[in-house]
Amino acid sequence: MYRQILIDPNQRDLQRIVWKTSADAPVKVYKLSTVTYGTVFAPFLATRTLKALADEERKDFPKAADVICSDIYMDDILSGEATIEDAKKLEAQICELFLRAGFELHKWVSNSPDLLQDLSTSSYSFDKGQDAGPVKTLGMLWDPKVDCLTYEVKIKDNDSFSKREVLAEIARLYGPLGLIGPIITKAKIFIQGLWKMKLDWSAQLPPDAMKEWKRFYLKLSKVNNLKIQRYILLPGSDESGQFKTSLLCSKSRVAPLKTLTIPRLELSAALLLSRLVKKFVTILQLPIDEISLWTDSTIVLEWIKTEPHKLKTFVSNRVAEIQTLTEDRHWKHICSKQNPAGLISRGCHADELLKNDMWFSGPDLQTDELEDNQFIPDPTYVDELKCAVTLTCNGYNSEFYDELFNRTNNFTKLIRIVSFIFRFINNTKAEECRNKVSKYLTAEELRRSTELLARVAQLSEFKAEIYALKKVKDVAKTKTVTDLTTEAFIAAVKRFCARRGRIVTLMSDNASNFKGAASELNRLKKLICKTNETLANYLSSEAIQWKFIPPRSPNFGGLWEAEVKSFKHHLHRTLTNCKITIEEFETIVIQIEGILNPRPLIPLSDNINEYEVLTPGHFIIGRPITAMPEPEILDISDNRLSRWQYTTKCVQTIWKRWKTDYLNHLQQRNKWQFKKDNVRVGCLVLLKENYLPPCKRATAINLELNYGNDGKVRVVKLKTATGIFTSSISKICLLPLKGNYEN
Repeated sequence: MYRQILIDPNQRDLQRIVWKTSADAPVKVYKLSTVTYGTVFAPFLATRTLKALADEERKDFPKAADVICSDIYMDDILSGEATIEDAKKLEAQICELFLRAGFELHKWVSNSPDLLQDLSTSSYSFDKGQDAGPVKTLGMLWDPKVDCLTYEVKIKDNDSFSKREVLAEIARLYGPLGLIGPIITKAKIFIQGLWKMKLDWSAQLPPDAMKEWKRFYLKLSKVNNLKIQRYILLPGSDESGQFKTSLLCSKSRVAPLKTLTIPRLELSAALLLSRLVKKFVTILQLPIDEISLWTDSTIVLEWIKTEPHKLKTFVSNRVAEIQTLTEDRHWKHICSKQNPAGLISRGCHADELLKNDMWFSGPDLQTDELEDNQFIPDPTYVDELKCAVTLTCNGYNSEFYDELFNRTNNFTKLIRIVSFIFRFINNTKAEECRNKVSKYLTAEELRRSTELLARVAQLSEFKAEIYALKKVKDVAKTKTVTDLTTEAFIAAVKRFCARRGRIVTLMSDNASNFKGAASELNRLKKLICKTNETLANYLSSEAIQWKFIPPRSPNFGGLWEAEVKSFKHHLHRTLTNCKITIEEFETIVIQIEGILNPRPLIPLSDNINEYEVLTPGHFIIGRPITAMPEPEILDISDNRLSRWQYTTKCVQTIWKRWKTDYLNHLQQRNKWQFKKDNVRVGCLVLLKENYLPPCKRATAINLELNYGNDGKVRVVKLKTATGIFTSSISKICLLPLKGNYEN
């Protein structure tokens, strides 16, 4: 067929071949003018040419054109008619249509000897095929004598098999209609088990796997005894009125390695059935009165009858497609014992399939049983329903209050105005919900208005603080002092107390300025207590309680002392000889705070596709802390930088030093006397990248380990958000968690 299709002359340069008749002969270049077998585009060009031929000749040969468009696969045609007369007419149309394009048909096969006898008298070269046994038809074997589909499986006498050989043998089980679907499912499940073992392609199977494979493989020859009728009986009952069912096609998928609940797997099977029925009904081209779709899952039936927007995402997407392809009334329940789909979901051996009549003929059910089948709905389906969430938005109109405050500067008058507003709101309510009020404003109404005005003022001035308190967070405030003297610290405490209120407990280390401040405050407290007993009693309950950790023992400070040490270490080495203003210093300090707080603590999830880590920033603002993107200026001299650029360079210098120090701390090297465990597969690691901006860290998931001759991991395969690559063990750092190492 390919040699009868010419290529456009403008495209023939793409089909050049270089040829020499002998070693000394000159090189000749040839252009192939027809479609060439073996090229990638050849099947498409051949099929597209036949489609174009059918469209051009449809007016003269309508039936033959329909056959070419629907019953042809590459260069094979599989079609038929209800009577021999109609078949002869169709044969004549097909031959005439193809002859107009220079195609000649060969290898005719039919289940009707009369039709073949007539064809043999024509001028074409026909093959009767009646004495040759089964013939290949679209990848399957068809025996025209008995009009049955058969299979031919050849068994190799091998003592051992590799994973490559097993996959090659399974690939020979060709079943486009799924008639031997349970056998293929069994093979797929076995292949899935080999993948879990992570065997090499050429590695021999382990003894247990080899035993299981041979048990399955040696029974495959039983498939050769299988004969499946090509035709079915219409209508579905015979003269005795007995109801009959026949297998036409099937489709299945193996459950994924990712764990899914049984109801979700059943729902995926229902979706697969919906797609198969939709496609099959379209191809069948027969009038169908009723479609029944059966499942043994009552949970799935309840989901299908539920509106998709009420279900969770996984279930909702599949239910929506099922409802688009089918109707709710088509779905019915069947008990598991009578469900033939259970066989293909589990798989079976070839000898078991031949003995199973339910697979080919369906369950033994009568018509009335099918119609009156009842079941009790399973309440488990509620687990996939979305939780109903009611959101209440509380807010206030700032413009209304601003206009109200501008009307008067008399606070008493303002309180009375708000009180009358509340009274108006009360009067607009229904009579049964309305509160009884007196003629004049009461003290309770005035108190309520005063509290409202106080809340409005607080919401305007302390919005961030109120939000933090609602989220059960500390209201953190950082204050800068001009020096480290006791007087400067006391001044800072006074400013804080004047704006935020008196401090109940203050935790600090044993710095001399803190000790001096505590002594000064205690001396002031004692002086006041001697002169005024009432004030002394008040201060006894409200005064500051100062707690110190032991002198020269920063380890008692725990994590916050460790962070102070890390902060002071790099700050001192960067700003020792720098002259900066208070504003610049405060900017640098806060940016360093932003560098320390995004350090990783633990992974946020066990999912290998997620690379986020939990940081202190999540506890402060609820998400990772990020920095503004700025160009790197570490290599630019200070005299060429502005003051703002200079502070940026200081921050980048501290970031570079702290990052190196932090990663080296995570990747400590012990002497050979100490044994260190290997890294574990699936753990989250940090990558040692040299050019990451501040607050940015590269993370990856460890997928595979490569050991050295000493049994230690030397190379790892990593997965990031952008791809998979191989890296040396020296280029990664592990978070200090026990679960990151092998036992």
